[in-house]
Amino acid sequence: MVEIHRVADWLQANPGLRIEVAGHTDNQGSAAYNQGLSERRCSAVVDALVREGIAAQRMQSKGYGASRPVASNANEEGQALNRRTEIEILSTTGQ
Repeated sequence: MVEIHRVADWLQANPGLRIEVAGHTDNQGSAAYNQGLSERRCSAVVDALVREGIAAQRMQSKGYGASRPVASNANEEGQALNRRTEIEILSTTGQ
């Protein structure tokens, strides 16, 4: 949760930012399962940020399943890297 606190602090210091929280998975399991898992991952991050005081309207979430790997899924290390959430800045207002 330390990273959530850091992101919340960053968003509170930059109130004009809107973000996308993207959820990703490795390729283990079916496409449907991984899609749902990626959506649950990003929803958990959005919910945690809301609990930290960030307005839900400043965030959107999107699950990508296993479609955007950052590493090979051929080994455990790569699979671990692919199980992640990412935050992307969508827009800024009033800055």
